[in-house]
Amino acid sequence: MVRVVLVDILPFIFYFLFTFVRTTLGDDAEVTFVSELSSKPAQKLSKYSWYGNARLHRFHIPEETAIARWLFTVTKGHSFSCTERNVSIHMRQGAPPVINPTGTVFPNMTVWSHCHSLTVPVSALSAVTFNLSNPAPGDWFVATHLPEDDGRIEQKGFPSCYYLFQPQLSIRRAVDTPIIQPGMLLQQTAAPKNPARLKLYVPQFASSLSVSVEDCSSMEGPRRSKCSVALSLGSDSLQDRPKKVNCFGTRCSAFLSNPPWDTWLRVVVESIQDNQTVTFSIISNYTVGCKPKSVGLEVDKGSNSSNTNSPLTRNSATTIKTTAFNSDSGSPVLLSSACVWNIPVLFEETDILSLRFTPVNGPNVSVRAAHPTLLTYPLPAQVTGGTLNLQLTLNTTNITLGNSSTVVACLSPRAPVLQLNGSLPCRTGWRGWGCTDDSTAQPLTRQFAATLLLTLSNLSFLPAIVVAIKRFYITEASVYLFTMFFSTFYHACDQPGKVVLCIMSYDTLQYCDFLGSICSIWVTILCMARVSNIVKYTLFLLGTLLIAMSLQLDRRGLWNLLGPILSALLFMVAIWVCRGVQRRHCYPPSWQRWVFYLLPGTLCAFIGMCLYIFAETEDNYYYTHSIWHILVATCVVFLLPPRERSLAAVNWTMGWRKDWKWTCRWTPRICGYTLCPSSKDELNTVT
Repeated sequence: MVRVVLVDILPFIFYFLFTFVRTTLGDDAEVTFVSELSSKPAQKLSKYSWYGNARLHRFHIPEETAIARWLFTVTKGHSFSCTERNVSIHMRQGAPPVINPTGTVFPNMTVWSHCHSLTVPVSALSAVTFNLSNPAPGDWFVATHLPEDDGRIEQKGFPSCYYLFQPQLSIRRAVDTPIIQPGMLLQQTAAPKNPARLKLYVPQFASSLSVSVEDCSSMEGPRRSKCSVALSLGSDSLQDRPKKVNCFGTRCSAFLSNPPWDTWLRVVVESIQDNQTVTFSIISNYTVGCKPKSVGLEVDKGSNSSNTNSPLTRNSATTIKTTAFNSDSGSPVLLSSACVWNIPVLFEETDILSLRFTPVNGPNVSVRAAHPTLLTYPLPAQVTGGTLNLQLTLNTTNITLGNSSTVVACLSPRAPVLQLNGSLPCRTGWRGWGCTDDSTAQPLTRQFAATLLLTLSNLSFLPAIVVAIKRFYITEASVYLFTMFFSTFYHACDQPGKVVLCIMSYDTLQYCDFLGSICSIWVTILCMARVSNIVKYTLFLLGTLLIAMSLQLDRRGLWNLLGPILSALLFMVAIWVCRGVQRRHCYPPSWQRWVFYLLPGTLCAFIGMCLYIFAETEDNYYYTHSIWHILVATCVVFLLPPRERSLAAVNWTMGWRKDWKWTCRWTPRICGYTLCPSSKDELNTVT
């Protein structure tokens, strides 16, 4: 199977590489390009119910990448059980994509960036390419999933359809891009298939940026004519497109407000006229409106620290002190050259995945109308894709605001920061990224009803326990009691929401519930085989040990349930056939036993098994699983065989007396000089 998949995918890969090379070779003769190819391992897709079902891949696009081309391949397995489905692909630069296929409600006051989405219809083998020119450098994330989960509970072990998704990325990167120096003209040439690719550096505190194309002319024809070019600033991140201006004439300019600080900015000039090669000069300028003045900490280079053991001063002769404050207003002194207060922010690692940001002078920050206050939150690369929670509280204890006073807080993210902030809702039916969507929330009455159904339905084992004790199947009755107890308290602990009761750890309760359920079926079928006690109890113990081992390996494996059932059934049928051949009569010999006991018990077991394997969903779980409890306990009452004759030989008496009192007593037999009947003869003649 693996070989067939690889052979089928190879044509797509070869075509992908050939097309990429054919469309990129020969472009941009003045710039040297290199090509790189990266591939991720195939992953099995899942139906979407929450963000954890999405398969996430990360690609890194280096600086000066001219074109990026993704190849998405989806392979369908087990074609006989697979239907046509659409695979959703979401892409985002800088952070994992924020997706919401189920249409849940986001928490209030939440800001996030939309992602680019694709839909791929899947046949036996599907492949789609996605091209992006001038992509933004950095990490790119691809999230993939199947359509929304229908709530069906699939049992492990049955053949099921699966889809494999594998992404590949091929890039073409420039290695000697010309640099535009501020205030200096740079001569360049651009053709329809050979755009001029350049870059410039944006320093900190730049408030605006302008790039101008001057003296543009065409080189074709008997005389130089005006040119038609397109000027683009920035990279394509799918959320933020480049600033693009079409120029018709000898000169044009593009302006960019609030450019990204301390980074390289891509500049592309393309000729938009067919068969027209143009020459031009390009120049850039940036404006610094003001430089922030740090308030709270500053470095005093003229003083030495006396504490040489301090980690802040161990390797340097600098000390850190707080900036002077105005004693009258309690505000920091702002120098005339500055126009904004820059409050230093301290960040500390609360754990390996969490950071906490606090101003160095405490949580109280002064805000004035004349000079804005700036707080910067540096996000390390390892927290890309996290959630930034910003809490602002207006403190008016020391000042009096007029009725028209307003405080405006502007959050300007230079990189996406929002991702899932929780796992499955610890509140039942609540959905969404912040567990704030109550459109499917379950009321408390429904939670009580579900818990009562799943727990009280286990009381249906009481008749089975009574019947087993009455027929002297004490070991079997103990197993039924064990199953009833742990199944009751496991389902009481398994409920989401407020109706939860856990008498011990959840994992222990779950393990004991699964063990008791399978052992109950195991001992019941072996009891129906009617073999000698030494054989029966040996199989009881050996089977229980093997079941316990298999549950430890894979607790939810379907064959952990079907394996013991089929083994016990084969053993029982073999014993019955051998006994029927020896007696030359159908076993059990009584038609009443078949009609009134075996057939109803088998029917209850079959219906319960079908409900457990095929019919359970997230929505009807409370009902179908409760019916499963009742049917399994009921089939035990029908299938348990009558009391063995050997028990009568030891003078056990049990039953209701005439005065409606229960009695159970044993009277020893005195054989004298006569031979006592063997308790092992004719064990299986009871009908």
